[in-house]
Amino acid sequence: MKLRYTKQALRDLDSLYHYVARDDPNAAQGALERMTAMIDHLPEHPALGLRGRLPDVLELVVPNLPFIVVYELSQKTIDILAILHRSRRWPDQL
Repeated sequence: MKLRYTKQALRDLDSLYHYVARDDPNAAQGALERMTAMIDHLPEHPALGLRGRLPDVLELVVPNLPFIVVYELSQKTIDILAILHRSRRWPDQL
């Protein structure tokens, strides 16, 4: 399966990194690496996430981080739609 990131998901990763890096660049790099390592497992294990709050999406909880990777499956692709902080209000749509 092919892994694709939406523009929103890339912006979310960039925002996450820069927000954490203001206080601790090493922690920001570590968080980004853990996040992308989890996402990189999805092509081998596409059903790793749980059924999402929105229709037709799955949510991958990243261990030891307060973030959820929201993604959508099709026959040939996994689309990373967004990376959301657990404490933020959930969007009505992505």
